[in-house]
Amino acid sequence: MYLLGHLGFTALSGFVIEKIAKQQNTRFELNYVYLLIGSMSPDLIDKPIGSLLFSTGRWIGHSLLFILLISVFLGIALKKLLSHEKALTITLVFMWGNIMHLILDLTGLDIQVILWPFLGLDFQTGAWNGFLLGIFVPYVWITEIIGLLILISLAKYLKFTNYQWNLGFVAISSYIIIYITLFFFFLVLI
Repeated sequence: MYLLGHLGFTALSGFVIEKIAKQQNTRFELNYVYLLIGSMSPDLIDKPIGSLLFSTGRWIGHSLLFILLISVFLGIALKKLLSHEKALTITLVFMWGNIMHLILDLTGLDIQVILWPFLGLDFQTGAWNGFLLGIFVPYVWITEIIGLLILISLAKYLKFTNYQWNLGFVAISSYIIIYITLFFFFLVLI
C-alpha cells in the first residue's frame, strides 16, 4: 500500500474512533495531522534507508519495537513542551497511526520484521527498487483510489478550510512528484 491508501484508511479509522469517543461523552478530539504523520512514519524511515542500503522497503520502521521507541521519545519530548494530557493524547494518536500502517501492510509484511529483533536480526530482502515497481500491481491502484476517495469524503464532511485543502493538495502532489522522479531515476539505473 502506498501514500493515499495509508492516509485514507488511517484517517477513516481515526474518524470512527473519534465518533465512538464522542458517543461515550469523552473530551477526546482527534488531531488528524499527528495521526497521518504516524501513519507514514514507517515508510519515511524504511523506504529511503531500507531500500537503498538493505534492499528492503520494510525494515526497522515496520517493527513493533520501532513504534514503541519512537512513541516513547515523542511522548518524552512533548511532555517538556505541553501538558501531560495533551502530550499523552498526541503520542497515542501518533502511535495509532503507526499501528494502522502495520495493519494495512500485513498482506506483505513478514512476521520477522514486525517482531524484530525478537525473532532474529535478519530482514527479508528483495530488489532495492521493489517498492517503486508496486505501481504495476492492480491492488495498489485500487487501494490508492479508495484512499483518495476516503480523504476527499472526510475533508468534505469535516468542512476543511481552503488552507487545509491546499495543504493536502501540496502534500499529496509533492509525494507524487517525488515518487515519479524516483521511479524514472531508478528506471535509468536498471
